[in-house]
Amino acid sequence: MTAVASTRPGLIGTIARLRQCRDFQRQPIRAIWSRIWWKLRWAFFDKPCRLKLLDKYEIDVPRTGSGGLIQAYGCSEPETLEFVRTFLEPGMTFWDIGAHIGEFSIIAASRIGPTGCIEAFEPQPAMFPFLEANCKNNVTCKIELHKLAVTERTGETLVFLHPDPARAHLHRDTTSSNQTLKVGTISLDDFLAESPRKPDLIKVDVEGAEQIVLRGATATLHLPEEDAPVWLFEYDPQNCATFGYHPQELIESFHNLGYRTYWVADDGRLQSTKKPQAFAFGSNVVASKRPLVEGLA
Repeated sequence: MTAVASTRPGLIGTIARLRQCRDFQRQPIRAIWSRIWWKLRWAFFDKPCRLKLLDKYEIDVPRTGSGGLIQAYGCSEPETLEFVRTFLEPGMTFWDIGAHIGEFSIIAASRIGPTGCIEAFEPQPAMFPFLEANCKNNVTCKIELHKLAVTERTGETLVFLHPDPARAHLHRDTTSSNQTLKVGTISLDDFLAESPRKPDLIKVDVEGAEQIVLRGATATLHLPEEDAPVWLFEYDPQNCATFGYHPQELIESFHNLGYRTYWVADDGRLQSTKKPQAFAFGSNVVASKRPLVEGLA
């Protein structure tokens, strides 16, 4: 396992977290410069930035960390996007939990085509218009946008509003504050019960609240192998610690339900999680009841 990302405050903590980022490990000078450029850009301009996603799709981006990565590299997570592009096929259904500005929904749409379907969930009111506009301008398949958080139940909850919208997350306390916002929620099982199509791939990016999402997905997780979706979620000890658990517990919960799990490597290919994790924090894990890689259990 990689070391847990530093929780130390201030510059020391920032440097420690940066050193564990994949792009820094590959190209440290470029990674540092791209972050400096992104901060300088917002020091002089406060309007949304129009960027090219993968040099093809024009999207509007607010001041968010994922936007800075798109500006520098064409996408925020090259290895994850490569897996999504490789896995999805025409006619498939993609559920995007924590859709943010629509980056993964746009790429998924390019793969599944007009016969495919996307269900995208983003609870932040400030982010939803970006998701809406970016998908409207770049997605031609059937897509439904939901201004909802996905949790263990359908109702309402509080979202903690981080200065970087990409790092906003469910609020653990029941008391409100000026840093929280009440939003509507839905569980995946409730949504599945009303959905005309079962998902083929579910991407969950909820900044450590993955366990809460899974608690509301019991029926979805127990679908038989021929119907069970493939899951894609983040392995980030620091984010999960916010909710009082370790991401290894997520992997074990999938194993207990008959899923195989894989790391998403830098080239988008899969490696069994039985091998020690050799990636930076924030690596992604794929869980599937069907074997996705020949020779890997």
